[in-house]
Order: sequence, then structure tokens, then C-alpha cells
Amino acid sequence: MSPSTRSRVRQTATALLVLLALGLGAAPVSPAAAAPAAPAAGDDPVPAVDAALDWLAAEVVASDGMLQVVYGDVAYDDAGLTLDAVLALAAGGRGDSAAVAAARGALEAALDDYVTGFAGGDARSAGAVAKTLLAELVLGVDVSPAYDLEADLRSLMATEGEHTGRFQDREGFGDFSNGLGQAFAVLALARTDGEVPAPAVSYLLAQQCADGSFRLYYDEGSTCADPAEGDPDATALAVMALLEVPGGDEVATAVEAAVAHLLAQQGPDGGVTGTGAENANTTGLAAAALRAAGQTAAADAAAAFVRSLQWTVCGADLGAVAYDAAAHTASTAAGALVDRSQWSRATSQGALALGLPAYGDIGVAAPVPAGTITCQAPAPPATEPPPTPPPATDPVIDLAHTSLLAGEVLDATARGFEPGEVVVATLHSTPRVLGSVVADDDGAVAFAFTIPADLEPGVHTLVLTGETSGRTASAPVEVLGRAAPGTLPVTGASTGLAGAGVALVLVGLGLQRAAAARRGTAG
Repeated sequence: MSPSTRSRVRQTATALLVLLALGLGAAPVSPAAAAPAAPAAGDDPVPAVDAALDWLAAEVVASDGMLQVVYGDVAYDDAGLTLDAVLALAAGGRGDSAAVAAARGALEAALDDYVTGFAGGDARSAGAVAKTLLAELVLGVDVSPAYDLEADLRSLMATEGEHTGRFQDREGFGDFSNGLGQAFAVLALARTDGEVPAPAVSYLLAQQCADGSFRLYYDEGSTCADPAEGDPDATALAVMALLEVPGGDEVATAVEAAVAHLLAQQGPDGGVTGTGAENANTTGLAAAALRAAGQTAAADAAAAFVRSLQWTVCGADLGAVAYDAAAHTASTAAGALVDRSQWSRATSQGALALGLPAYGDIGVAAPVPAGTITCQAPAPPATEPPPTPPPATDPVIDLAHTSLLAGEVLDATARGFEPGEVVVATLHSTPRVLGSVVADDDGAVAFAFTIPADLEPGVHTLVLTGETSGRTASAPVEVLGRAAPGTLPVTGASTGLAGAGVALVLVGLGLQRAAAARRGTAG
């Protein structure tokens, strides 16, 4: 379907929704049906997408509407993750569910921190404003009565200079706007009467690299100078966004090249490689974009990959999606989900691969369930407890610094991996692969990886994973803020009074977030 045709379909669908909202010729909306009984072993297969959304909805309700990321014993509210879940549920036709209603209330209460990037006042985070506005337009419900998000978003677009058309953060702790926020802004404004400003589309097109990918980070320059800047998640969202805007040959050519790039990142098992390896989040976004672009066979293959990551043990967790094969294996060995917040993050985007429409098609295209899963009985307990591995084989991380600024170098050593195996370093909650090293003959590694410059302040988790052994080790890393341009990496010396000032400000923000998390946990 061409962009112009898709635009006319959306206008028709929007008009119909308005009529329904006014009650003209519409039947009364019945209350949401009670959740079906959980499948039992031996029952018929269930649609994989329904199982995933059932689990995701239950997680939202159980967390009082706000999904959280957990570090140690502290749970932090995650509005961005909650919006991902809301969009997935709405894509599955559950926009009027109890889970979405709970999320709307929780988001409204937390919106000040989210849209201002925890800076308050007139500060605005372009990506947060765009994603929230998209959710509001999808649901047809205002969750931000204190804000005019459309006006805010339009005011964040640069109107002069080399970055004309870019949606940029305002005030706050710096400009962290990127390719994801640009695509979300185009997707949101495509649903408004004012439509998408032409410069916004032109700027998005300028971020396409020579290999068809789109770059994620906008820190340097106003165009993609090297295909190494390309990112599959940013590429998938760019495809979704460009399919929603009117355009001639330039837009069509860009979409064709981006789709070809995504297809090239897809493995024989259907998984799409993100930064380092195949994972559910990247595969889900790519699958939705490919399906919207007419690549049905590739989208179905991606669905098969995501189904292989779903939890199939009978019970309340049936249908949850693991981030990758290693996470699925670890939970299978434990007999229960390990790191539930990672599973909720993976499910909220991985479910898109299971036949949900792309973000631009929510409310326009119906879900097309892609495959089923079968409930399996839990594995019987072992007659004898497994032997405890020697302490020497348990990976352990030693960090040179547990607190540092984004853009600085994280030095660390670890031991307890298989000799000669590749060890991948990833920062969570939103997985960001920092790089990989090879363990020496004693199973030890030493590395120095740069913390991404756009990483949000707060406590993150460094996870090391041995690709051969599957062994993992983790440690908390506190990011205090963003290093000033020209700041030297941390080498053991004090960062000085300026760093201390930033730290004091961000410690206050951390306390504010912790307090909010405690309020959410207490209900």
C-alpha cells in the first residue's frame, strides 16, 4: 500500500472512530470479558500473540499500571516501558482493557518526570513527548491534561540551521534526542490534523546511511556519514514512520533500501540482529516494519523466532517473551522467569512480531495472529539436587568505578568464564551492548568500554555473558550524568567540583525516583 493510500485509509478510520465516540449508530461498548482460564497441559494450542498480551496485561495490572525495572531490592518506575506495553496492547485490540486503564492512570501521575526528563519546568524530552502523544492518539484518551503534547512536540522541531526538522530536547540536562524519538514524532504527528511538517520528514530521510540503515545517535553532524552508525531498531521505526507520510520517489526509495537492510540482518532462524546478537526487541520492531512493507514471509519467519523465546510452561507466565536465547535458557534452568523486568521489556516489543500491526497501523489494521504455542507441564523436580558448582566457576565482576558519567570509560575485570570464550558486555534495563572480549586461559577478562553518551542518569546493570558457557555475572553501575565535551575518561582521579555539583543534582533526582518507586510498590 502506498503512503498516500495508507493516509486515506487512516482518515477514513479516524472519521469512523469519531462517529463511534459520538455514539452515532454505534452499539454500546460492552465491558471487557473476564480473562479465560489458564491453559493446562494437553489443551489445544493457543495463539502466540494472545498468550504474550495476556501475560503483559497481567504484569501491568500487578504493578498498579506502571511497569518497573528492578535493581537489587529497589524498583524504579519506567514510563517508557509502560508506553511500549500500552502500544502493544492497543495494537492487539486491547486499548479499552483494564490493564490499559491502569496504565493511563499511572502514566498521568508520572508524566511530569517523564516528559521533562526529570528536569521539571519547561524542559522537554522530545522522544518522551512523541511516544506519549502517539499513545494518546492511538487510544483516543488524554493522559496529559496538564500538557498540550502536540504543541509541545511541534515547538521542539528546529526551524533553522543544519538540524532543521530535528525534534530536539529542550533545557534539562542536555540534548539526548535521537533516531527513535524522530521516528516516534513523525508517527504521532501523522495522526494529527496538522500532519507532519515536511522538514521533519526531510531530516529523517537525511539520517539514512549508504547501506539503507538509519542512524540512532545524532550527536555528530546532521546526516549519516558512515554505515557503522546504522541501527536496526532506528531503521525499523523509520520504516514505520515513512510509511505514514505522503511522499514521492524519495520516500519510496528510502523505504525500499531500509527494508532490504533489515532483510539482510535476518538470520536463518528468523531472528534479526541488533547490537551484537539476535534478540526479541529488535526482531519485534523489524517484523512489524517488514509486515507493514509487504514482506510477509520475512515477518512470519521473525514470528517463529520470537515464538522460540516464549515461555511455554503452563501457568501464569505462559506466553512471556525472553530477550534472547540466553535469557530463555537461564529461566528454563531455574524453572521460573529470571529478571521479570527484562521479560516485560522484551515482551512489549517482541509481541509485535507475532502478527500485531506496526505502530502507524494501530487502529487501522487488525492483528494477524502468527502461529501458536502449546502449554507444557512443568519439568518434574530432580530426585537429587544438582551439585553445587565450585565457587571458582561463578563469574565475578570487579569494577574500577561504580559511579561515572555517560561518555566516560568503564574499566572492569571479571573471572569465572570458560577459557577462550567470547564474553559480551551489555548494559540494562534497555539492553545496550558495549562490546565483547575473549576470556584468557584462566577464564578471566579485562575490558574498558565507553558508557554511551546518551545513556539516561540512574542506576544501570552491567551484565557479562559467556557466549559458550552461558554463564553471566552482573553488577550495578550508576550513571551520574553526561560528561562535558572534552572531559577525560575516569582514570582514578577525582572529577572535581563540577562533577560533584552534577552528582549532587542527580543524587537528588535519584532520591526522587526512589521515592516514586516506593510509592508505586506500596500501591
